[in-house]
Amino acid sequence: MPRLYKAIRRILAHAVGDLFLVVQGAIARLPLPWIERVALALSLAAHPVIGRYRRAARINLELVFGAGKSPAEKERIMAGFFLTCRQALSEYFLLVRHRAFPPEIEVRFEGEERLRAARARGKGVILASAHYGNFFVLISELARRGYRVHPITRAPRNRLLYDFLRGLQADLGIDPIPAKPRRECARQTLAALRANEIVVLLLDQHPRRSRVEVEFFGRPVAVYPGLEVLARRTGAAVLPAFIASGSAHRHAIAVEPELSPEGAGPLALSEAFARRLESRILADPVQWWWFHRRFARDLYSR
Repeated sequence: MPRLYKAIRRILAHAVGDLFLVVQGAIARLPLPWIERVALALSLAAHPVIGRYRRAARINLELVFGAGKSPAEKERIMAGFFLTCRQALSEYFLLVRHRAFPPEIEVRFEGEERLRAARARGKGVILASAHYGNFFVLISELARRGYRVHPITRAPRNRLLYDFLRGLQADLGIDPIPAKPRRECARQTLAALRANEIVVLLLDQHPRRSRVEVEFFGRPVAVYPGLEVLARRTGAAVLPAFIASGSAHRHAIAVEPELSPEGAGPLALSEAFARRLESRILADPVQWWWFHRRFARDLYSR
């Protein structure tokens, strides 16, 4: 039965991906207010389908805030988070329409001098970020400013969707590095850093393999060891960067001070990034994508 269930899910995922590719072009040609209405309708229609993700979000909110926030406050955070997701969906349709950075999106960029100073050292930059705000706008804005940027990404299973997204990213000036095969991913990542380019790592998902543990909101969570390995092997600067999505398609990007592993333990960079991400989540919790099963998997099966 588990194999049959997975097979059915795979078939449905491919069918949904194919249907989405068919209709997204038509949606992208609509006026912006209608695009926003369609994004709202799609998110409402998806509520019955994404039940397990909503449950994971509620569990994460409880694990992070506990008794520190009331049930009503946690529900308001989740409502705000889904609003962030809906806006990100409508902005995706704008990207599809323009095949370039949309004029409807406004970005304020803080801390770019840190990025320039890090690149002046000539050893590349590891931009450490998370599923926080519309992170795709963050990556697109870096490309718009002329940086060679390489997010490490998981390829969607739907080949047609994968090809479309690669074409869209190419039009935006983004050159993603597929996470698999792992050896090729490592080769391309090292080459990009040695060329003094920017590699973007989203460091807030639960890895399936090759993992170590750090503390996150007082609980052990698994992380990839790649951040420490890349930084020590290449000497690349590690800069945390986050984007906060506001209303009316306004965003604020902040590049934070460099993480430094000097005089610390073997996971100093990952631990330091976890503290930065905690601060961001506590300051503006509606920005974080709460539905990832970030903590120990058994916490989500109870």
